[in-house]
Amino acid sequence: MDQENKSIAGVIKEYRVIGPPGTGKTTWMARQVKAAVEKHGADKVLVTSFTRAAAKEIAGRDLGISSESSRMVGTLHSLCFHALGKPTIAESKLEEWNKKMIHVSSWICLPQGVDLDDLGAIGEAASDGDKLKMKASRWRSLMIPHSRWINTPEGLWFEAWKQWCQQEGYTDFTGLIERALEEVEYAPGYPKVAFIDEVQDMSPLELALVRSWGSKMEGILLAGDPDQSIYGFKGASPRAFYHPEIDERDYRILGQGYRVPQSVHAWSTDWIKKASDHRPVEYMPRQGDHGEVVKVNDPAVNYRTASADCDWFTDLVDKNSSGTMMILASCAYMLTPSIKALKDLGVPFHNPYRSHRGDWNPMRGGVDRVLRFLAPAMSGRAQWTWSELHQWSSIVKAKGAMKHGAKSLIESNSKGMLSKIFVKHEELEAMFEKDFYDEALGHAHDLTSRPWKWLMDQAADSGKLLYACNVADRCGWRGLVDQPKVIVGTIHSVKGGQADTVLMFPDMSPAAWKEYEADDDGRNGAVRLFYVGATRAASKLILAQRGTQFSVW
Repeated sequence: MDQENKSIAGVIKEYRVIGPPGTGKTTWMARQVKAAVEKHGADKVLVTSFTRAAAKEIAGRDLGISSESSRMVGTLHSLCFHALGKPTIAESKLEEWNKKMIHVSSWICLPQGVDLDDLGAIGEAASDGDKLKMKASRWRSLMIPHSRWINTPEGLWFEAWKQWCQQEGYTDFTGLIERALEEVEYAPGYPKVAFIDEVQDMSPLELALVRSWGSKMEGILLAGDPDQSIYGFKGASPRAFYHPEIDERDYRILGQGYRVPQSVHAWSTDWIKKASDHRPVEYMPRQGDHGEVVKVNDPAVNYRTASADCDWFTDLVDKNSSGTMMILASCAYMLTPSIKALKDLGVPFHNPYRSHRGDWNPMRGGVDRVLRFLAPAMSGRAQWTWSELHQWSSIVKAKGAMKHGAKSLIESNSKGMLSKIFVKHEELEAMFEKDFYDEALGHAHDLTSRPWKWLMDQAADSGKLLYACNVADRCGWRGLVDQPKVIVGTIHSVKGGQADTVLMFPDMSPAAWKEYEADDDGRNGAVRLFYVGATRAASKLILAQRGTQFSVW
């Protein structure tokens, strides 16, 4: 057994691994988890990360601890949720809260959904109430007693929130960790060892729970990268990773990079030095590839000018069409011009890390309807199933196309056992007007006739199919099926991802800029954020010009 496995097996209590961008931290951890499972058994190894998907990747597929039902793999919040007996989550009852607070509009929070398996998906504060909730959560995550901030706006908000939660028997996200720290002495399943990933994004409260559980184990491994700590708004800090100090022999630095090429590495490592809390570690770029960094000098090349009529943006998309590309900004609203331009140009794009966001994942809805219409030609069969027929025909203008009662019949048969049954020719003739049916069937079997355009012309609301048709015109019908090569999102949303080319805008919101200028913590947080964005690039990094005065370069 090598030294690193001896360490986690019990020679020490806490072992730390620092993995800079693209150094294979997940792969390295998976090897350690496998060794621990072989030693202790699958039911005695705990794996947690910022998302369940990340934890499952570390746990592997063949170790017996990565099944959906496993108590030993997941986010820390999810583990606490199950350990506490699945309490009702307050954030799932925000409509109730808002009704109660209807007389205090500034305390109302917009419902954003509940996903304990991916708290990184929590979006930007959308209302004044959301901002108060986020600030209150940060105080709690920093383990600052409420008595010290009770007279702040967020302190007054939290007093009412706490009383409401107690009255209704609800527990909020932060309360899951607080309660577990007080009530759950042992980690779920009584593991002997635990692997904790993305520690740099954990708050002092979360780390206190991890270390409390770890004190009852043979050892814990904390893995992360302090330079990639970008969740300061929830209390995370690189300082939490390093404290308390441990013997240097109990650190492992993964120093060889496999993603970031030399030029991007040089820019990134120079950039991160701007953070006053940066601790240099050995970190080498990918060997044999210089890569490219382009710092744009044209003031017109910024997030505000991105459009389908803009030469720089269309050239960017065309020149990088053979590889993957990310378009990144610090705030979601800064992506709006790029999203519109991509749609107008018919460029397929998505954000696989935030699939719940429809604006970042438009390859559904209209795209699905077009694909269902094209199903006969794409699969080489004669007809549609009832489900396929319903998906595309439901948007068609009934007059001149469908006979009375046809839409209701199709909708009814698209559910249940009939949904996957092929519709017979005589059934179609009975539901559709002859001319329409003949045209529909002809276009559905002829991919060279731009059948998507014909379908859009028949739609009651053609706008629902416009993007799908733009994509098909640009890329052919395969563009509707293949995984998009362009990823659009905030830097926070793509943490852990990569692309051949990264276009990054340097602007911040006025509120974030205020924090940036206020103190070292605000400035350091911004430096780390753009460091994370830059190090997503596997080949080329494009640094756009500023679009506002709130810019970091």
